[in-house]
Amino acid sequence: MTIYGDGFSFELVSPIEGVVTHINQDVIQNPALALGDPYKDGWIATLKAPDFNTNQRNLMQASMVAPWMHYNQTRLNAEVAKLNPALAQDGGVPVSGLLQRVNPELRHRIITEFFLN
Repeated sequence: MTIYGDGFSFELVSPIEGVVTHINQDVIQNPALALGDPYKDGWIATLKAPDFNTNQRNLMQASMVAPWMHYNQTRLNAEVAKLNPALAQDGGVPVSGLLQRVNPELRHRIITEFFLN
């Protein structure tokens, strides 16, 4: 899947192997659905994953998700603070549209580090 922003784009890699069987046309028409309601109306695609059991074992499991998210939020905040202290998180809510607000160098570093591109 390709994510497009103001003057930039990058690829996201699926966490499981398979074949896309459906694409949510509502999200194509209104991408904000993916952010606002990703588990209901904002789903992006469905996949047929012939080897799902193997793929699932390679995904992060329940008890590991919260610490992983906290660790990566801390890392992201540190990256943002290095090159753009004005956008550094102060413990409040996450900044919406962060990639559009940072300079191209920081955007590239965030995409490379956090989206594995």
